[in-house]
Amino acid sequence: MIRLFNGLSALGFTYDESAALRRISLTLSAWSEAECNGEIERNEITGKPERVSRAYINGATNKRHAWPVADREAGALRRLAAIMAPHKRRLLAYHQGDPRGCALYIVRRKSLRTTENQIVLKARSHGFVCGNPDAEEQKAFEYLKSRKLTIPAPFTLPADQYYTRGLAVCA
Repeated sequence: MIRLFNGLSALGFTYDESAALRRISLTLSAWSEAECNGEIERNEITGKPERVSRAYINGATNKRHAWPVADREAGALRRLAAIMAPHKRRLLAYHQGDPRGCALYIVRRKSLRTTENQIVLKARSHGFVCGNPDAEEQKAFEYLKSRKLTIPAPFTLPADQYYTRGLAVCA
Protein backbone atom coordinates (compact mmCIF):
# COMPACT_ATOMS: atom_id res chain seq x y z
CA MET A 1 0.00 0.00 0.00
CA ILE A 2 2.95 2.31 0.58
CA ARG A 3 3.89 1.88 -3.07
CA LEU A 4 0.37 2.89 -4.13
CA PHE A 5 0.35 5.99 -1.93
CA ASN A 6 3.85 6.99 -3.12
CA GLY A 7 2.75 6.60 -6.74
CA LEU A 8 -0.36 8.70 -6.19
CA SER A 9 1.68 11.30 -4.31
CA ALA A 10 4.06 11.51 -7.28
CA LEU A 11 1.03 12.25 -9.47
CA GLY A 12 0.02 15.13 -7.20
CA PHE A 13 -2.60 13.57 -4.91
CA THR A 14 -2.70 14.29 -1.19
CA TYR A 15 -2.75 11.51 1.40
CA ASP A 16 -6.51 11.99 1.95
CA GLU A 17 -7.20 11.88 -1.80
CA SER A 18 -5.07 8.73 -2.12
CA ALA A 19 -6.95 7.03 0.71
CA ALA A 20 -10.27 8.04 -0.86
CA LEU A 21 -9.16 6.69 -4.27
CA ARG A 22 -8.28 3.37 -2.66
CA ARG A 23 -11.70 3.17 -0.95
CA ILE A 24 -13.42 4.08 -4.24
CA SER A 25 -11.50 1.31 -6.00
CA LEU A 26 -12.54 -1.22 -3.35
CA THR A 27 -16.19 -0.13 -3.62
CA LEU A 28 -16.19 -0.35 -7.42
CA SER A 29 -14.49 -3.75 -7.31
CA ALA A 30 -17.01 -5.18 -4.84
CA TRP A 31 -19.90 -3.71 -6.86
CA SER A 32 -18.60 -5.18 -10.13
CA GLU A 33 -18.19 -8.59 -8.47
CA ALA A 34 -21.75 -8.51 -7.14
CA GLU A 35 -23.08 -7.53 -10.58
CA CYS A 36 -21.08 -10.28 -12.24
CA ASN A 37 -22.38 -12.87 -9.76
CA GLY A 38 -25.97 -11.79 -10.39
CA GLU A 39 -26.46 -10.52 -6.84
CA ILE A 40 -27.15 -6.95 -8.01
CA GLU A 41 -29.12 -6.02 -11.11
CA ARG A 42 -30.42 -2.71 -12.40
CA ASN A 43 -34.17 -2.39 -12.78
CA GLU A 44 -34.90 -2.11 -16.49
CA ILE A 45 -37.57 0.54 -15.98
CA THR A 46 -36.12 2.78 -13.27
CA GLY A 47 -32.40 2.03 -13.71
CA LYS A 48 -32.02 1.71 -9.93
CA PRO A 49 -30.03 -1.20 -8.48
CA GLU A 50 -31.72 -4.11 -6.75
CA ARG A 51 -30.34 -6.93 -4.62
CA VAL A 52 -31.55 -10.17 -6.18
CA SER A 53 -32.05 -13.65 -4.80
CA ARG A 54 -33.55 -16.61 -6.53
CA ALA A 55 -35.54 -19.33 -4.81
CA TYR A 56 -35.57 -22.80 -6.29
CA ILE A 57 -38.61 -24.89 -5.49
CA ASN A 58 -38.33 -28.63 -6.16
CA GLY A 59 -35.12 -27.95 -8.05
CA ALA A 60 -36.90 -26.51 -11.10
CA THR A 61 -38.87 -23.35 -10.41
CA ASN A 62 -36.83 -20.18 -10.34
CA LYS A 63 -38.61 -17.44 -8.39
CA ARG A 64 -36.85 -14.06 -8.39
CA HIS A 65 -36.97 -11.81 -5.33
CA ALA A 66 -35.55 -8.29 -5.52
CA TRP A 67 -35.36 -5.33 -3.18
CA PRO A 68 -33.78 -1.90 -3.64
CA VAL A 69 -30.25 -1.16 -2.45
CA ALA A 70 -28.16 1.99 -2.30
CA ASP A 71 -26.36 2.73 -5.57
CA ARG A 72 -22.81 2.55 -4.26
CA GLU A 73 -21.36 2.55 -7.78
CA ALA A 74 -22.89 5.93 -8.63
CA GLY A 75 -21.72 7.38 -5.31
CA ALA A 76 -18.18 6.10 -5.84
CA LEU A 77 -18.07 7.52 -9.37
CA ARG A 78 -19.30 10.92 -8.09
CA ARG A 79 -16.58 10.97 -5.42
CA LEU A 80 -14.02 9.94 -8.06
CA ALA A 81 -15.10 12.80 -10.34
CA ALA A 82 -14.76 15.28 -7.46
CA ILE A 83 -11.24 14.05 -6.63
CA MET A 84 -10.15 14.03 -10.27
CA ALA A 85 -11.56 17.51 -11.09
CA PRO A 86 -8.40 19.45 -10.11
CA HIS A 87 -6.22 16.93 -11.99
CA LYS A 88 -8.34 16.55 -15.14
CA ARG A 89 -5.93 18.40 -17.42
CA ARG A 90 -3.06 16.01 -16.65
CA LEU A 91 -4.68 12.79 -15.48
CA LEU A 92 -7.53 10.50 -16.40
CA ALA A 93 -9.39 8.02 -14.21
CA TYR A 94 -10.43 4.81 -15.96
CA HIS A 95 -13.00 2.54 -14.30
CA GLN A 96 -12.85 -1.06 -15.47
CA GLY A 97 -16.10 -2.92 -14.77
CA ASP A 98 -14.55 -6.38 -15.03
CA PRO A 99 -14.12 -7.73 -11.47
CA ARG A 100 -11.10 -9.87 -12.39
CA GLY A 101 -8.63 -7.00 -12.18
CA CYS A 102 -8.26 -3.62 -10.59
CA ALA A 103 -11.37 -1.50 -10.84
CA LEU A 104 -9.62 1.85 -11.12
CA TYR A 105 -6.63 3.11 -13.06
CA ILE A 106 -5.11 6.59 -13.00
CA VAL A 107 -3.43 7.44 -16.31
CA ARG A 108 -1.38 10.42 -17.51
CA ARG A 109 -3.14 11.98 -20.48
CA LYS A 110 0.13 12.66 -22.33
CA SER A 111 0.94 8.93 -22.33
CA LEU A 112 -2.23 8.04 -24.20
CA ARG A 113 -2.41 7.56 -27.89
CA THR A 114 -5.72 8.49 -29.42
CA THR A 115 -8.37 5.80 -29.61
CA GLU A 116 -11.69 5.80 -31.36
CA ASN A 117 -14.64 7.12 -29.43
CA GLN A 118 -16.64 4.10 -28.22
CA ILE A 119 -19.95 6.01 -28.21
CA VAL A 120 -19.54 6.81 -31.91
CA LEU A 121 -18.40 3.26 -32.74
CA LYS A 122 -21.42 1.69 -31.03
CA ALA A 123 -23.83 4.15 -32.65
CA ARG A 124 -22.31 3.41 -36.08
CA SER A 125 -22.72 -0.32 -35.47
CA HIS A 126 -26.46 0.33 -34.93
CA GLY A 127 -26.90 2.36 -38.14
CA PHE A 128 -25.93 5.89 -37.05
CA VAL A 129 -24.48 8.19 -39.73
CA CYS A 130 -23.31 11.76 -39.08
CA GLY A 131 -21.69 14.15 -41.53
CA ASN A 132 -20.47 16.65 -38.93
CA PRO A 133 -17.33 15.40 -37.11
CA ASP A 134 -17.47 18.27 -34.58
CA ALA A 135 -20.89 17.21 -33.25
CA GLU A 136 -20.54 13.49 -33.91
CA GLU A 137 -20.09 12.35 -30.30
CA GLN A 138 -23.09 14.34 -29.01
CA LYS A 139 -25.33 13.19 -31.85
CA ALA A 140 -24.19 9.57 -31.37
CA PHE A 141 -24.94 9.87 -27.63
CA GLU A 142 -28.46 11.16 -28.40
CA TYR A 143 -28.95 8.40 -31.00
CA LEU A 144 -28.04 5.64 -28.50
CA LYS A 145 -30.20 7.25 -25.81
CA SER A 146 -33.22 7.50 -28.13
CA ARG A 147 -32.90 3.79 -28.95
CA LYS A 148 -32.49 2.95 -25.23
CA LEU A 149 -29.13 1.29 -25.82
CA THR A 150 -26.39 1.22 -23.21
CA ILE A 151 -23.96 4.09 -23.59
CA PRO A 152 -20.29 3.06 -23.27
CA ALA A 153 -17.49 5.21 -21.93
CA PRO A 154 -16.38 7.65 -24.64
CA PHE A 155 -13.02 5.89 -24.81
CA THR A 156 -11.66 2.53 -23.90
CA LEU A 157 -7.97 2.28 -23.28
CA PRO A 158 -6.09 -0.44 -25.13
CA ALA A 159 -4.83 -3.07 -22.68
CA ASP A 160 -1.18 -2.10 -23.12
CA GLN A 161 -1.99 1.45 -22.03
CA TYR A 162 -3.67 0.84 -18.72
CA TYR A 163 -1.46 -2.05 -17.74
CA THR A 164 1.86 -0.43 -18.56
CA ARG A 165 1.34 3.32 -18.48
CA GLY A 166 -1.24 3.76 -15.73
CA LEU A 167 -1.24 3.41 -12.00
CA ALA A 168 -3.59 0.68 -10.85
CA VAL A 169 -5.42 1.72 -7.71
CA CYS A 170 -6.10 -1.59 -6.00
CA ALA A 171 -5.19 -3.28 -2.75
